[in-house]
Amino acid sequence: MRQAKLKAIVSNGSYKFHLAPLASELSKRDHLAAFLTAGYPGAAIRKFAYFFSGNASLQRLVDRAEDIPDSQVHALGVLELLFKSADILIRKHSITLQQHIHCFAFRLYAASAGYFLKRTPTDIYHYRNCYGGSSVFLAQKLGIATICDHSIANPRLIGWLIDHRGQFPDLSQYAALREQMLPLYRAMEDDLQHGDTILVNSDFVRESLVRYGYPPERVKVVYLGVDDAFISALDSACEKKVNDSTRLLFAGGWQFRKGIMDLIEALSDLDRPWSLEIAGGADPEVLLDKRMQSFMADERVTWYGTIPRQDLSALMARNKIFIFPSYCEGSARVIFEAMAAGMFIITTENAGSIVKNGVNGIIVPPGDIKALMVAIVSAFENEAWVDSVGKGNADLVREKYLQRDYADRVLLVYNDILGISLN
Repeated sequence: MRQAKLKAIVSNGSYKFHLAPLASELSKRDHLAAFLTAGYPGAAIRKFAYFFSGNASLQRLVDRAEDIPDSQVHALGVLELLFKSADILIRKHSITLQQHIHCFAFRLYAASAGYFLKRTPTDIYHYRNCYGGSSVFLAQKLGIATICDHSIANPRLIGWLIDHRGQFPDLSQYAALREQMLPLYRAMEDDLQHGDTILVNSDFVRESLVRYGYPPERVKVVYLGVDDAFISALDSACEKKVNDSTRLLFAGGWQFRKGIMDLIEALSDLDRPWSLEIAGGADPEVLLDKRMQSFMADERVTWYGTIPRQDLSALMARNKIFIFPSYCEGSARVIFEAMAAGMFIITTENAGSIVKNGVNGIIVPPGDIKALMVAIVSAFENEAWVDSVGKGNADLVREKYLQRDYADRVLLVYNDILGISLN
């Protein structure tokens, strides 16, 4: 096996994504050829933000900064504006229109990525699904190994899993689902077909692909780690666990896909005290649901909306029980974050987490409201167990699932693909 200094181009796409901290780790080890992204706070933006520190939108952009030299970062800010404009349109128009605009932006992003591929010597092109497009074929033509980073279930199954409460379809039903896919999911499937290797973030995602015909040897699993910024926020939080065994915390998008209707039904039928805090934005159709409106008006429910990650870390630091009954994920980052904060986890296998039933919390079948109720009651009635598990979860994440650990495992995948020894 020859010795080589591997170089990778990492393409993050838009918004905050786990490929940004990965690029930071690769840069520290001299394995990063270039970091491609849409919106990114370069030196000028960071300086500008210093004088406008009260602007929330600007601060969210600044929070995307990673420990990467500006010379290695290639930001496509115009495309970030296009993505954001499409997200605003969804409030007044259909999700299909939004996704058609996104798909147009994906094609522009891929063309721009191709420009850097032709000018940047590299061994690996590691791109976020949907953002590959034409750049994947160019990379392959140039002899560059391509890795499609896919962070949710098989895109053909997403709508089905939501409609069928997390249950997989029969093989006979799978082919017909292509015709029902939204434009975004079609773009995902196309990128999955073309990458040399598919990198996924959980065994759940791998199963959702391999079960329906994706070659097992193409699909590699690397579980995520908690990024350094969140760990730092936890370390600086002054919060202590609230001594109340009837409190639950949910974080992430307040969406039907996350099993929130099951959570509402379970809590509504629970004949004992409880309270629920929710951190995350809500989909418009969720807020229009009459049952949802009634639930959100309950005095036992506190909804914070979208909050900075520093505030999320404080919420997790003071709560003990995290609940996340999702139908369809990749590997929910918020579960890793909740574990890092010392929380007991109630979730499903479909959340794609590292949680083991009875060890890190409780795993319930997706869509099983009775099992969800039993899990909640069990956590409420066993506070000492909840505390012990929470401490163990925090130790586990800090020992094995930090940003640097994720990079270590990704580099092993690179090594396997190229057949070289890293140095």
